[in-house]
Amino acid sequence: MHKIEERILDKGINSFAKNFLQTYFHKFVVQVVLREGPGGISWRPVMNTIDVLLWTVSTKKQEGDRQRFVKVNPRLLLNLGKALEVAGVDKSEAEVALGKLQLVQEACFTKPSRAASDDSQEFSPSLENKGAQPNDVTPQADLPSDDEHLQAVSKYPIGIWLEFQAHPEQNIRCTLAAKIDTIDKYVFVNGQGVKVIEKSKMGLARELKAGSVKAIFEAPLIDRAMESVIAKLRDAKPGEAV
Repeated sequence: MHKIEERILDKGINSFAKNFLQTYFHKFVVQVVLREGPGGISWRPVMNTIDVLLWTVSTKKQEGDRQRFVKVNPRLLLNLGKALEVAGVDKSEAEVALGKLQLVQEACFTKPSRAASDDSQEFSPSLENKGAQPNDVTPQADLPSDDEHLQAVSKYPIGIWLEFQAHPEQNIRCTLAAKIDTIDKYVFVNGQGVKVIEKSKMGLARELKAGSVKAIFEAPLIDRAMESVIAKLRDAKPGEAV
């Protein structure tokens, strides 16, 4: 439960979406832990799924997010349905819950968002809480595709450590935990595995160009697809997890 709540950077998240994670999806995460233990090889794709779900119910949007949502949400809902099946949730109850979640998602994408293309809309709570000002306070033109900083960010491997300038005298170090291409999000966690920053590829490239972030070192990590996690758990014999 603690790990699920750590992913929720937006404290204004819709109450039903938050409850969905803390009840239905929590039961699925329990099954993952029973089978693999804390921090198993399936942990990362499970956490990525939470991040995608949270993105779909966020009111802070960027240009192109609607198109990404239309493309990714059918797969997300399908995986969530399978996850609830693994968790032992009654089929009719699961269908009702997913239906309500879909309504919340659609509402979040129909509400007008402020400065959708402004990088200051990205979640960087660790920086904000320390009094740092957003690097981009007005919408900026995208960097050209051949920009060296954009190309560098595109090649960042999972596990690379970056140092963000939170304050002239205080920096934050975190590692790239996930690159979720379908929603254009780079997710960073601290040394304890707690999600602290989300950035779009373009936003991160701008910060790299501005010199407010720098790479420290790399450490390759393992990643697995969410569907493979579900397949393993569904195929497990009764009592095998225990």
